[in-house]
Amino acid sequence: MIDRRRFSLLQMCLFMLISAPYNQLSTVDAAASVPDLLERCTMIDHCRTCTDTDKLSMEECIETGKVQTLQCPVLDEDGEETEEFQTKYVSCNRTKTDDEFLMVRFQVLCLLFGSLACLSSRKQKSASASLFDQRKMSSRMTEKQRRRTSELPNELEMPELVDREELAALTENDGLEVV
Repeated sequence: MIDRRRFSLLQMCLFMLISAPYNQLSTVDAAASVPDLLERCTMIDHCRTCTDTDKLSMEECIETGKVQTLQCPVLDEDGEETEEFQTKYVSCNRTKTDDEFLMVRFQVLCLLFGSLACLSSRKQKSASASLFDQRKMSSRMTEKQRRRTSELPNELEMPELVDREELAALTENDGLEVV
């Protein structure tokens, strides 16, 4: 029953990992959709989230809500590059923050899978241990218990709350003896 629960948990985690938006175009692929744009243009700004005013004024922000700034040379009538440059905006899919979030999510999933694999292998090892291994493990446990009990003090020392001389002075009048 427990193994089925673990398996369904692993299955659910794998589904989340696979269904992540890894199949979306990266910033370079989005710019490559216009063939010559990437070869001729240089990237000025990385992919960034559009502001509210950008979403209203720029067509590129409407599609994904993110934009990348490129600097491209102006082409003359013959298709030759001139010395003038113009700024172009290209829609992109993921910002650096999005990529970092996906990486952290991937690392957490790897940690989860690794932990589950370790726990499962330890459980399987103890379940399939031979009689010799079982005796060996029980002798180790008894040794650890012996060490713990030998480290405990034999007698508990109580701190003195009252000074013995003061107690003796108080008890002299009563005829009691201080031990």
